[in-house]
Amino acid sequence: MRINADFFNLTTYATFVSIATIPQLWALSNLKLRRRIASVGLLCALSVLFPVVAWVFNGFSDFSYRWLFVWSPIVSLATGMGLDLVLTKKRWSWKATACVCSLFALASVATLPVFLPVGDDSVFGRAKRVIFALLVVVSYALLLSGLIFTRKQTGSHARRGSLTACHFAKAALLSFAALLFVLEMGVAYRNWPDSRSYSEQFSNMAENGTGFFDSDSETVRGIRLADDSFYRIEKDHGSVVVDWGVPYESDNDSMVQNYFGTHSYNSMNASGAIDFLRAAGVFVAFPAADLSLCESPYDVSGPNLNYINGVGNRYKLMALLGVKYYITIGDAPDLPDYFAFDEDLSSESRSVWRNKGSYPFASFFESAISESDYRMMSYEEKDDALLSSVVLEDNAALLSELQQAGEGDLSDQDVVDSAIKQNDIVKIEMLTEGDYVVDLDASNRGVLLVATPYEKDNWSILVDGEPAEAVCVDCGLLGVAVNSGEHVIRVRYLPRWFGMGAVVSCVSLIGLLLYGLRCRFFCGSGCP
Repeated sequence: MRINADFFNLTTYATFVSIATIPQLWALSNLKLRRRIASVGLLCALSVLFPVVAWVFNGFSDFSYRWLFVWSPIVSLATGMGLDLVLTKKRWSWKATACVCSLFALASVATLPVFLPVGDDSVFGRAKRVIFALLVVVSYALLLSGLIFTRKQTGSHARRGSLTACHFAKAALLSFAALLFVLEMGVAYRNWPDSRSYSEQFSNMAENGTGFFDSDSETVRGIRLADDSFYRIEKDHGSVVVDWGVPYESDNDSMVQNYFGTHSYNSMNASGAIDFLRAAGVFVAFPAADLSLCESPYDVSGPNLNYINGVGNRYKLMALLGVKYYITIGDAPDLPDYFAFDEDLSSESRSVWRNKGSYPFASFFESAISESDYRMMSYEEKDDALLSSVVLEDNAALLSELQQAGEGDLSDQDVVDSAIKQNDIVKIEMLTEGDYVVDLDASNRGVLLVATPYEKDNWSILVDGEPAEAVCVDCGLLGVAVNSGEHVIRVRYLPRWFGMGAVVSCVSLIGLLLYGLRCRFFCGSGCP
């Protein structure tokens, strides 16, 4: 079994013995069994690759590695069947072993351009680890081949009355198996050649008060108990520190905030969120990425964009995104005047500041600015523009229907006054993952902005029960045009192909069940 495995490790949770034995299941099977394996594999793939499974197992995007929880027992079953077939037929296909090792090596090479080395990692170090992994796979092949050989020889020696050689061979194989187990433990704990031991890192986290052992989780819990309304929480420090040759604040920091912050570590962040942040001037990058050569947020590319690390010290952006509480360590930082110290929520190690300029999760604007004009602004001007108007595409018909945004530097008091006005005209009645209900009292025609990423065709919007079109605003956030008056607006997230995917998933699961029952009761002894 895999030791110390997280979700994304579960494809190899049965370790390298799976890589060694599963190909044998195919290589040693007859044509009839291969057809049945292919049928079951196809049904399983259809069951887990469509959106219904991602919807159940994932809270971030249409697709998630959480579906590996479904694959884990399948991998385990295939491993056991392959091992059983090898020992029953007393055969080993070295051709299958060579094929799987070649595919493993090619996949490792293919991922190098995608997952670039970080810190003191290197291509050479990765190559050594791949070779080490292949040696473990080949070692399992040798172990099982040797076991087959000793089983064949046991019967022959038993007939001749001499089993000493067989006992010696079995003892050697058991020793070899113990060595492989130790190697597997090393792989599972990431102690491959040229890798570092993480035990010291985690002990330092505990001693230094960082990581999941610090006070932030407790502070966030206290905030949630005191205020059960809808808001975000941000911090001026990292709570999870890791080391890939370069110590950095981990992309897992969002977990400490119970996902109430503006950080996100998911590998498939919504493109709308990335577009909004980059247009606003926020660098979206892997925490350990070298940004010294980047002159603008658009210079960051590739997998670095998978990690959102908040908005830095852009406090007006925090107000727009609904950050109501700010957690700090040590002396009071240089915060705007609309951040008020909250003594009741603070502790000896953490200071909590309440943002009096925090907008609700949905805010209403009567004026607009074109995207081309917005992109020409400085970062400070962009922050002021976002708090007083919406940014629309240059060719949007709605742009001519709304008032033109005025110019001006918003003072701290202006931010507070705007937040009070927004909280008066916009009331969040319900907010769950992907489902908002908003009461709006608009004096003029305008745009309701929801502080969540825009995704074309995936949002369903009802204004007073009537369907309305989703609009991309602020270069990546969700909006909807609303006339003057009182309205009830419901915004729901439903992936475009979710309905079809649910049908395919359910039908394939039923098909898999019926196929299993048919094999169990009607196929006789010829079924696998």
